[in-house]
Amino acid sequence: MKKVVSFNKELADRLCKTLSSQSACLTSLTEEDKKQACPKGLSGADIAILASKKWGYTAQQTLDATQSLYEKKLITYPRTDSSFLPQSQFGEAGEVLDCVWKNNPDEVLWQKANPALKSRIWNDQKVTAHHAIIPTRHKGNRSVLKPEERNIYQAICQNYVTQFFSDYRYKLKTALFEVEGEQFVATGRTVTQMGWKVLYQDQQSDNDHNTEKEDAVFPISLTEGMNVLCHEVTSETKQTKPPEAFTEGSLIQAMINIQKYVSDTRQKALLKETDGIGTAATRAAIIEELVRKGYLERKKKSVISTAIGQLVIECLEGILTQPAITALFERRLREIQDGKEEENRFLASIYDLINKEMEKAFTRSYTESHNSVLNRRGVSQSKVDKNLSETTFACPDCSKLLVRREAWSSTKKNPRYWWGCSGFPSCRTMFFDKNNAPDFSSK
Repeated sequence: MKKVVSFNKELADRLCKTLSSQSACLTSLTEEDKKQACPKGLSGADIAILASKKWGYTAQQTLDATQSLYEKKLITYPRTDSSFLPQSQFGEAGEVLDCVWKNNPDEVLWQKANPALKSRIWNDQKVTAHHAIIPTRHKGNRSVLKPEERNIYQAICQNYVTQFFSDYRYKLKTALFEVEGEQFVATGRTVTQMGWKVLYQDQQSDNDHNTEKEDAVFPISLTEGMNVLCHEVTSETKQTKPPEAFTEGSLIQAMINIQKYVSDTRQKALLKETDGIGTAATRAAIIEELVRKGYLERKKKSVISTAIGQLVIECLEGILTQPAITALFERRLREIQDGKEEENRFLASIYDLINKEMEKAFTRSYTESHNSVLNRRGVSQSKVDKNLSETTFACPDCSKLLVRREAWSSTKKNPRYWWGCSGFPSCRTMFFDKNNAPDFSSK
């Protein structure tokens, strides 16, 4: 039975008591033939998302592995945003499959692929500058590959082989029951053809294409008008949870679909015209640079913002932090390409915008932005003052004393600190903490 959501606990408990052990009448039973086509091809972002979810690889690790496979001539160009292939390559499918089988001799099921089948991946209209990532006709030795390369190569090969299997087909049954005047819906399926899903049966928990919840299997004897026993009705108390922290894979997905995180309708429309933040060739580097600068940090598989990163956003607090600026820049770049905009004029406007926004950020007081972060986190200033520790370390830029401050990501088990100049905001020098002293190499 499908679950019912109720915010009235008394009503839910009363229904459970009233409906349990009562007769249920099957008022409607329908059956529908359904099918599910095989997944599309893999773009650079798809590989990064898959590798992050399945093996916990960073975006840069995945990009390095795919680049190495490309240089070894085992896969096609990896920095692509496309999930489709040109029609002209369909004629080479037999040769590619033959090479894939030889490079992956243990994958017996792969050899059942039918080169004559043509999936939706072959579509000239949806191929961009580069097509989806696929294996090449080059015979290689998997034993010499690094673990990351071997895993990613196998995933790329498996996706390609999947294109030559039939659709997954099943019969979807929907039953409507009435119990004491209340209606309940139950769904179930009967698989009639496994098709391409036969390749993923051992990867249910890891594979993106098998995350949908399977419906229950219906008894064959169900017929309309029959009465059955509603054995038990139960209720569960649950509560909403905050969004999970980003992994590198989900962060890349968010960068691509950034419009989902914008509420302004005009900005949403603008962002839909773009490929999001960055490209398949630059997203990994963007994340790495933010980590290197200390604005983001990795905690196991999660990527979270640091205190310094939050303060940077707090201080900027303008157009430079809004995703829509990406769409505006791309629109003007297209105008340059079409001869409607001058390159020098565009660059001058960017320099002017950045200078104005930085002036605003520099004129804002540290206390204003700092207290805003504290209020948002529910931390009192008196508690923070206890974490400030003046020492004899001098600022190398202005000679004033440096102050050690506790990072907002700090915990009792894992205390974290950073150092800032006491002359702030006139002097904005900052350092990471290393062994209770400023790490002057981190400036």
